[in-house]
Amino acid sequence: MGDNRVPGPLSLEGNAAENWKMFFQEFEIYLISSEKSEKKDEVKIALLLHCGGRELLDIFNTLPIEEDDKKDYKKLIAGLNVHFEPKTSVTHERYLFNTRVQQRDESFDSFVTDLRKRAKNCSFGTLRDELIRDRIICGIFDENLRGRLLRLGESTLEEVMKQCRINEVSEDHMKELTAAANPKTHSVRAKPKPNQDVQLSGPRGSEDKPICKFCGYRHVRRRSLCPAADKECLMCGRRGHFQSRCTYKGTRIHQYHERNIWHTYREDDEPSGSDEELEKSSGSECKSQ
Repeated sequence: MGDNRVPGPLSLEGNAAENWKMFFQEFEIYLISSEKSEKKDEVKIALLLHCGGRELLDIFNTLPIEEDDKKDYKKLIAGLNVHFEPKTSVTHERYLFNTRVQQRDESFDSFVTDLRKRAKNCSFGTLRDELIRDRIICGIFDENLRGRLLRLGESTLEEVMKQCRINEVSEDHMKELTAAANPKTHSVRAKPKPNQDVQLSGPRGSEDKPICKFCGYRHVRRRSLCPAADKECLMCGRRGHFQSRCTYKGTRIHQYHERNIWHTYREDDEPSGSDEELEKSSGSECKSQ
């Protein structure tokens, strides 16, 4: 059976306990597929150390068991399992369990599955299901659902899980119906004020964008992205910046409203004379425009 893949070598990087568990499972499959599972213990041990590599051989040489036990395949494996068994703190595991809460976008099944995994290391005994039920009620994201679960009284884990799944399905259906009923609904955003952190590109709220000297907003340093790129300044009449950012010290444009007519003039052409003359000149200017 030369085509069988030989497992290994054993890696001690990362989670050594999980690495050993996976390596030994692959090794057992290798023994069966290559018809070596019925070989003598010394042959299987030699194969184990050969496949495991230098890391496993070093552990074998320093393993604190009797030398005769190192020649017995089952006893050797038992000793290696004890060596790789993770050292856990029940107090720490219970802390992780009791502080676990459902995240906003996390499904209920994902939340419960993680609670079950954590409960395995907490030594809850016969109280396991009750404590998982309590953690679901305390850690569920939906506060309205939590209130309904508390009103159930002395409920079982299965009953609580059933209610949570029904609620999740109902919420999904409501979202689908809302999206179907309002396909063209768009959110309306308030117009930002100058010097506010407006992001025309990039992550929202980022502080690494400079304040644009033309519009007063924060955005990528690119002229085409500036809101004032094609706007006419109401102060100087030039394009490319807002009035609030105008630094032009020359002739300025002024506007005023009189007798239902908007009058426009430059600072160096400030009108003089009577109101009648001004009205005539302004009216003719508006008509010509």
